[in-house]
Amino acid sequence: MENDQNQAAIRALLERRLQGGVPHSQASSQPQRSQTGPGNQPIQRLTRDGLTKSVPLRSRSNACGVCSNSSPPGAFYNISKALRLRGELDPGALKRSFQEIANRHKSLRTAVVENGEQAVQTILPAVELPLPVVDLRALPAAGRELEIRRIGKAEAGQLFDLSRAPLLRLKLARVGDAEHVLYLTMHHIIGDGWSLGVVYRELAAIYRAYCAGLASPLSELPIQRRFRGMAAQRAGWRRIG
Repeated sequence: MENDQNQAAIRALLERRLQGGVPHSQASSQPQRSQTGPGNQPIQRLTRDGLTKSVPLRSRSNACGVCSNSSPPGAFYNISKALRLRGELDPGALKRSFQEIANRHKSLRTAVVENGEQAVQTILPAVELPLPVVDLRALPAAGRELEIRRIGKAEAGQLFDLSRAPLLRLKLARVGDAEHVLYLTMHHIIGDGWSLGVVYRELAAIYRAYCAGLASPLSELPIQRRFRGMAAQRAGWRRIG
């Protein structure tokens, strides 16, 4: 129940931000992260130039990837959300906003390939993040709702090819002239619920700027922190440092 309430609050906040109702603040009050790893060993962080293109996955991510590729219930590792957005929406600005987020975060440009018996993450310099749009306005009201649910179920159940980035999939359904449903599906190997919160916050800020004809208001990330499943922040920093 608490998780459902949190997701509802996030959807409402994103909807208001996309419509310009909530100002974006770049201030951060996150607590300081520990600078040591297991055994109190210091973590040596990498600069942008020091991050290699291929990094072994840590054990949990490795297991997640193997299960996803080798067993039928691979969609279990999909994190899928459907956000109903009311108000005027610019699909072009929305697509460019997601593309900018992919440009900012290496995790959204990461593929997972096999290297012998080990899965290795490969960070691509650039990826295209498509945003296909399906128009449901010609359907009767009851039919539209059925199709909205059908699309959501299909998106959530569609498997990812881990060897092909991005491991994030988007789709936009036009329900009415001022109503849309945004489908967002991410593989758990690159993200989790916290990661989606990052995407929502950055999307709101970038989209508002693009609609106003401005550049992205977000500063360049000084160090690429992966969302969840990438070794570059935790085990990878220690291994290749």
